[in-house]
Amino acid sequence: MEMEQLKNTVRDLESKQLLRSSANCMDLAAVAGYENVDTPVNNLSTAQRLKSAIASGDMEHVQQKSTQKKVIVGKSSSSKIQTVTAQRKTDLFVSRVYPTLADSIIEECVLDALKDCPSSATGTDCAKGASVVCEKLATKYNSYLSFHVTVSVDSLVFHDALDCLMSGDVWPVGLLVRRYFFKKQNGSSE
Repeated sequence: MEMEQLKNTVRDLESKQLLRSSANCMDLAAVAGYENVDTPVNNLSTAQRLKSAIASGDMEHVQQKSTQKKVIVGKSSSSKIQTVTAQRKTDLFVSRVYPTLADSIIEECVLDALKDCPSSATGTDCAKGASVVCEKLATKYNSYLSFHVTVSVDSLVFHDALDCLMSGDVWPVGLLVRRYFFKKQNGSSE
């Protein structure tokens, strides 16, 4: 298919009399894929020959237009139409927690952090419609606790909420917090 397009381009150039010399004809013949051309250009790959022809001005490079359509997301608040709000989840690893602390305290801490986090998309805090699930993880030592915390928030405030939760300002001193990633099993993630 590509070779046929190159041959058609050469024919178009010949018909428009853009070829200035027999050497250029031989170069373009080599670009078009004719094997019996005796030039040094014949030893180059098709892509290199095409680049050479474009650089020398024998062929014109045509940019293809992008076919990707522009997508917009509405920002106006209208009472006539209600939209479905999608929820996005992020997983956090929280460690160095005192061993007698209850799971509910971690959940409250996350919700409080989201309440203090302003959303640039909605103008309210990120806690609206948020849910938190806390799962205690096994640790090597009994001197601390670790948790897998799943936070679900509205997709409009997801990035603001994630930025807020990954900030050291909202967590108590000494608490270790990072993103939680599931272990891969059989080449795929959970």
